[in-house]
Amino acid sequence: MLSSHSVKRFFKSFTIPYALQFRKIMHMLFIYRLKKEKPERILLGLDTMVMDNNDAQKREGIIPTYKKVKGFQPIHLYWGQFIIDTILRNGKARSNHGNNVKQIVVNTVRLISKHYSVEVPIVLLADTGFFDKKLFSLCDELEIGFIIGGKMYDDIKQYITKAPDDAFSEYKIEKRLWYFHDFVDSRKSWVSSYRCIYTKPISDECGQIILDFERPESLIYTNLSMDNEVSRKLMKVRNIKTIDPESIIDGLS
Repeated sequence: MLSSHSVKRFFKSFTIPYALQFRKIMHMLFIYRLKKEKPERILLGLDTMVMDNNDAQKREGIIPTYKKVKGFQPIHLYWGQFIIDTILRNGKARSNHGNNVKQIVVNTVRLISKHYSVEVPIVLLADTGFFDKKLFSLCDELEIGFIIGGKMYDDIKQYITKAPDDAFSEYKIEKRLWYFHDFVDSRKSWVSSYRCIYTKPISDECGQIILDFERPESLIYTNLSMDNEVSRKLMKVRNIKTIDPESIIDGLS
């Protein structure tokens, strides 16, 4: 086992240049795994992780996070269980802070195209924290797909309320049941429109009916099954004519 003094010396020597080298090692491992497993499609997950340093004896550089703890909030891009790239950020850096997202996504897509395949369809998965037209446009520019959580604005709530019953469909996974509505949406500041899927659970994982006031509504925005290259590549790989909303709700799993 390493002594506490050895660990301290290790972290003191882990400067920014060494951190950049460490990220390159993670990139190399990612390409190695891709060439070994040879996936026909690549699903990239984008997320942040709040680090709680409230009880740490030395807390240099920590900043309060949205989870009401003092610490850091690094962003990371992952493939399955493997982290591809990560950037350490201060606690107040929210999901889409600065150019970190653009940097990490662009670098990874270029890495895949250069060292693995230019034809493999790539889809980015992220939660509502990354709901941003700039990220949507970046995915379009890079010709990759995205499945990203959306925000429930008042006009969308009104639209859903006025939609007829036959506009909704049911989707079931084991004992869990949802109903959903697949439509196209564009915010006022957007030039283009995207596919949007409204979902609301009916029963939980045990099959128990959820009371209406406890059913969380959610939105999913995507550019899949629209007129773009990534959709054509994905449908060719899966030998399908369209990408159904159930697959998108399930994160293409």
